[in-house]
Amino acid sequence: GSTIDQATGPDVAIYRVSTQGELLASNSFDAGLGKADVALDASGDVWIAGAVQTGGEGDADLLAQMALWRYTSADGLKLKSLYAGSGGFDAGFGIRQDSSGSIWIVGFSSNPATSGPNKLDLALWKYDISGSSLIAGPFLKPRYARSIGETTQVRLAIYQDSLYIAAGKLNG
Repeated sequence: GSTIDQATGPDVAIYRVSTQGELLASNSFDAGLGKADVALDASGDVWIAGAVQTGGEGDADLLAQMALWRYTSADGLKLKSLYAGSGGFDAGFGIRQDSSGSIWIVGFSSNPATSGPNKLDLALWKYDISGSSLIAGPFLKPRYARSIGETTQVRLAIYQDSLYIAAGKLNG
């Protein structure tokens, strides 16, 4: 495999494995949080949602931009888009492609205007078929979580014209 970025910190590794369990290819790259989700499109290309750390350390000071990558056998891994909201922390943890080819990403976005302990909004972004243009969102559910350490369990499913989001959350 190859490494895209030599930066320290968590990486994400993508492996292609045959149905017999044989490793066919691997690729690792700096993904800031070391957490990502993948989706395949109709042509077999791999879409990856995650985040790139831009500063800070620990849950309280972490700065990140939501990131969208595309892996093709012809071009390898390419960063397609970054999203930075006004709060300094945005991360994608679930990704799916709808029947029109649009790419949907679910994750979290910090909200600097929020008072109280819950500073993270549950966020949903929609990108065009190329992955390079944000065409809708982020749609937000305000004050969803206290910090990224509290929850990163969020997944996305699409059925017909409906999006389903499952997100973990601590009570209290």
